[in-house]
Amino acid sequence: MALKQQLDEIDGKLRLLNFTTKKTDDILKTNDEEVAIRQKGQITKIILAISDLKQLIEEKKFIEGDSEENVAAWGESIEENIALADEKVKQLNEYIQRLKADERQKESALENENKRLLDEENYTRQQAFEKHERDKQLAFEQELFNQKLQSIVDEYNEQHWTQDTTLRHSGRNWGPFGYSTVHYDSLTTVVEIPEEVAQQACDADVHAAGHRTLVPQLVEALKAKDKSNILVLCGGVIPPPDYDFLFKKGVAAVFGPGARIPHAAMEVLRAISSGEQCRQTMA
Repeated sequence: MALKQQLDEIDGKLRLLNFTTKKTDDILKTNDEEVAIRQKGQITKIILAISDLKQLIEEKKFIEGDSEENVAAWGESIEENIALADEKVKQLNEYIQRLKADERQKESALENENKRLLDEENYTRQQAFEKHERDKQLAFEQELFNQKLQSIVDEYNEQHWTQDTTLRHSGRNWGPFGYSTVHYDSLTTVVEIPEEVAQQACDADVHAAGHRTLVPQLVEALKAKDKSNILVLCGGVIPPPDYDFLFKKGVAAVFGPGARIPHAAMEVLRAISSGEQCRQTMA
């Protein structure tokens, strides 16, 4: 190929290189990795073609007797164009790497989110399973408790039965908690003085008396009527420091806020059956 023809060819390739590299800035704004990779490949291909052709032209120039200074001067502008194109290739390469990093970050975030959702689902299932097992266990324990309480009620009725004093027990399950009821008759509807309460307890032949004001006077009034076998029970908001005082005065049991009625009923029935002070503090 003649030198002039090669010079024309390299000039055309340099124009193509400049034309192609001008598109790079717009491509860097697209967030399109595939387009960036193609642009990088096209520029690199043109650079290689120019470099090869430049080397051939330089060789022919030396053959035709051109000096090194002339050949070097001729090649300077070509090297400048190649350097500019190399800078665009570098920008494209950094851009592509950043897009890949962003994609990896998105994939990692998606993977972490999927893992979080899976862990949350597993946790919810585990919680539901554990709650189901707790409910089963509580229901089982409640049934045992109901049977035990019914046994105490039956035993009491066998030993102390009269037409007016029979106890009745009903047990039900309510959610995971459950409750039991021991039916009884209440003597009073308003607050009376201890002597009146004591007289009513004696007249009705009761077995246990609930909390009223002036509890010590009530205990003494029962003793005065030779009815110390009637258990005195205290319930409600009573300061814990007062419990020992009440026990010393003859109170059989104190049921504070939060006391479970089924357990309280069982303790009272035990105390009634045994005739002893149960001295239970239940809160």
